Amino acid sequence: MAPLRVFDPARPMNNATNQSAGLVVSQPHTAHEVAPAGVPAPAARGGLPMFSIAGLVSVLDRTPDQIRDLIEFGSLLWAFDLSLMPERAVAKELRVLPHCVEDFRAGRVCNLEWNDVARLVTPHDGQILTGVEIQRSVNVSGSHVTALIRRKLIKCVSIPRTGPGGSARVTAASFLEFLKHRRFF
Repeated sequence: MAPLRVFDPARPMNNATNQSAGLVVSQPHTAHEVAPAGVPAPAARGGLPMFSIAGLVSVLDRTPDQIRDLIEFGSLLWAFDLSLMPERAVAKELRVLPHCVEDFRAGRVCNLEWNDVARLVTPHDGQILTGVEIQRSVNVSGSHVTALIRRKLIKCVSIPRTGPGGSARVTAASFLEFLKHRRFF
């Protein structure tokens, strides 16, 4: 049986000392690393940024058309079209949840529910997200987030400005509702 991966911030990151104590020290990357065997771990809060098609081409070693096929046939279950006007867009702005990619690469079926996805795409439980948090979560530019706000696709509650602390403030509910409506099958 493999040792449980433990991260103890009180212990120095000295592998020789920790190995002699019977510990394998590393900071867990996913909730699955610290969950006991056979017990599904809850989705971590605020996971990695979503993958673009270009990112998936590199990670999965497939063509963009093959990746779109994987999305359309449900192999990459949680994909979202972030286009400003999807009905008129020439190219879709598709983003895929990293957890789905991880499951696909491991040959597992992704069994995330919407509540799990919501936890993975929001960095905290607060009612307000900053534009920068949204940028990082869905892997888009700041101008794309601004365009989503201007088109009233997500609800802004402050006037964005330049400089420190000037990021737009968006309701988490409107952001999650936007993603719900933009799920791509």
